[in-house]
Formats: sequence, C-alpha cells, structure tokens
Amino acid sequence: DIVEVKYINSAWQCLDDTGSIISSDHVIVASGFNPNLLPEELGIRAIRGLAISVKSEGITEILNSDITIFPSNNGRSIISGTYRNTEEMAVEQDEINELITAASADLSIDRSSIIPHLGVRASARDRLPVIGTAPVWETLAEVNRLSAVTNFQSGLHYCTAFGSRGATHARLCAEHVVSQLLGEPTALDLEQQQLLSPARFVIRDSRVS
Repeated sequence: DIVEVKYINSAWQCLDDTGSIISSDHVIVASGFNPNLLPEELGIRAIRGLAISVKSEGITEILNSDITIFPSNNGRSIISGTYRNTEEMAVEQDEINELITAASADLSIDRSSIIPHLGVRASARDRLPVIGTAPVWETLAEVNRLSAVTNFQSGLHYCTAFGSRGATHARLCAEHVVSQLLGEPTALDLEQQQLLSPARFVIRDSRVS
C-alpha cells in the first residue's frame, strides 16, 4: 500500500511501507480515508461502517431502506451498513443489532451465521466527492472564489471522498479526471467542477474568517 506521495526530482514519488518507490508524472489519489495521502485542506472525515454477511435464500434484488440488503449469492447476503464518526476498527454488538433490527422485516436472520465486515469511508464535510487537480495550497490565501484558483500542483489529482456512494459516483468522477489528464472535454460542467473542487473548503473557510 502507498503510504506517502512526494514531488521529488520533477516527478511524483509514491512510497510504500517498505520504502519502495513508484515514480510518475501524474498521480491520481483515489483512496478511502488515509490521512497520510489526504491533506487536511480537503476536509475529509473518517466514517466507519459495519456490514454483516448472513445466510439467505431467494433474495433476487437489492432491498433498500435505512439499510441495504444485497441479493443472495452462494447462500449468503450482505446487509449494510452503519455509520460512526470514527476510524477505530472494532466490531460493536450494538451495530450488529442495529442492522439485524432494520433487516428483520425482509429477512429472517440466523444469528449464528453472522460474519461482520468493518471498513472506513472517506467523506467530505459536505458529503460530496473531492475531484480534480490539487491546488497549490499556499496560494489560496490570495483568492476568495474558486474561479480565481489558477495555481495547481501539476500532475497531482484527487478522486476520493465517495462515502457510501462510490458505486454511483466513482465512474463519472474517474472519467472527469481522465478527461482532464488527456485534455479532452469533460462530462462535468464548470459549476459541477467547482462543487467538487479540492480547494472548496479552504475558499469557504476564508470567507467565513
């Protein structure tokens, strides 16, 4: 796993925990919550979630309410998920009970069959993804609107903070980043790009202060 990204010798260097380096002119940080790769300026928070795998039969479509029950696959279904404002990885019984209670109207659950799955979502303060080229953070103090941001860290891009909506948002956002890299027309208009801009929270906070 990549633990650090640095700009050294006119290229982006990606370092893993063994010290090995991958070098590239362009890096897309497409990560979940990782404070080593996601600077504080992005306004990204850790949202821990629990899902459980249970025995099931005959569920042929996604059942969605306060929780989501996925179709039976090899005799099991996934029930997802809970939300906790923490990155601490510990299964809590009250979270399991929360999922069981919410799913009980649609599924009879054998408690002995439960297998828990924990993960940490990356979620921005406004719950929108963070997409686009990284700004030069030091220069943002000189501007008060996103349209005035003109200094960027060439070759460093973000495609993150999907929260629990990665399945619906990630493909469009990835297409936008790749279009920017290739200099092609993008699927997002200017207003949408500004809504998702990595610089948006720094600009908003400077207006308040």
